[in-house]
Amino acid sequence: MKKTITILTLILLLTISTTAFAQDKPDLKVKFGGTIQAWGSYAQTDTDTALIGFGLRRVLLRTYADFTENLSGYFQISTAQKSDTVGVTGLTTFQLLDARIDYKINKNLKVKFGRFVGAGVRSASNTSHKKIDLVERAYSAKMWAKNTIGSDSRDYGVEIEAKTQKGFTGRFWIHNGNNKKNTQPSMTKLSTTQNTGLAWHAMGVFKPETVKGLEVGAHYGMGNKYYKKYTDYSAYAYYKNKQFRIKAEYISYELDAIKETSTGYYLFGAYKFLEKNELMARYEIFDQNTEADDDKDILITLGASHTLFKDSEYSAKVTGAYVLNQEETKDIDDNVFYVQFQFVF
Repeated sequence: MKKTITILTLILLLTISTTAFAQDKPDLKVKFGGTIQAWGSYAQTDTDTALIGFGLRRVLLRTYADFTENLSGYFQISTAQKSDTVGVTGLTTFQLLDARIDYKINKNLKVKFGRFVGAGVRSASNTSHKKIDLVERAYSAKMWAKNTIGSDSRDYGVEIEAKTQKGFTGRFWIHNGNNKKNTQPSMTKLSTTQNTGLAWHAMGVFKPETVKGLEVGAHYGMGNKYYKKYTDYSAYAYYKNKQFRIKAEYISYELDAIKETSTGYYLFGAYKFLEKNELMARYEIFDQNTEADDDKDILITLGASHTLFKDSEYSAKVTGAYVLNQEETKDIDDNVFYVQFQFVF
């Protein structure tokens, strides 16, 4: 049955791709962009030690290419980071983030091929790095990515995205299940590992026409049992108007190898008190193992941002944030203060 489904899926992809490339001569349009996020930080950790310094949170380079009205490509690389013996991250080399081909079958149906962010947790990479609240993503979203699909929330696969006239978007993503495995036909003779499975994630998003600025959604997925077997799901609600932003999300994943279920949830609020200035706060609880007692992380984050200029194809802002991390397993809380400058071009 699995082989039949896989073969039918490949035939469907072949049919779609044949239609996609049977177009008129492409009128290639290429655009380049990038992001620099530089910051300074001061941290007082649970070991009663302090760390102060400056660094680069992200350096990204990307390319957008339109081949026809319905066919486009997207490529993005990022600086890779590794920790030294004292746990300080440093820039080492560049790594691939996205290499994606998009084909719009019609205005309501689209297919993505390659390596990209698929259906999953909203506050993970389904929220652009350019729009991260309070400098860092929600801790629960980062832990979900790290323990399931991979820290960058990306994988090699194919996704079908369908929209309706009533504000609903559905996404179904089939992928390898290990974001470091770039499977190629030439590898089959060299393979010594059995893998006849795939990972999948489905996601639904609803933006009701009757409540402008509201977005609700949920996702459910399963990992590839030959690489990492897990079950995960989430649900969220976002609301935004000219002055306020409110976000709430619940995230859960169960790792089959260690029979452990982790959950996290947060509430975020923001108030724009001037055209270019915003106050923000987030309260979050992450439970690493729901079967164990006194192992929760409670994170309270307060911050503010200032946008340097508006109404331009470029953007820049400065964000400051204070994070209080109360870990039930430790006697001393973590206190961290960040200031980040972001430039997007």
